[in-house]
Amino acid sequence: MAASRRSSERALWRLVEAYHALVYYAPERAPAYTALGLKGGWMGYFASRSRHWARCRPMW
Repeated sequence: MAASRRSSERALWRLVEAYHALVYYAPERAPAYTALGLKGGWMGYFASRSRHWARCRPMW
């Protein structure tokens, strides 16, 4: 990977990470996760991290 691309990716990460991290500390998250049946912090963490993934088709 070219150094300039890595530099661009790091700059983008720094820009959006602060907004991304809000999800983990927002006071509304715990009751919302509980209402969805998610128990404990880790279930909500992984659910919110993987939510953006689209449904995947089998590769073969």
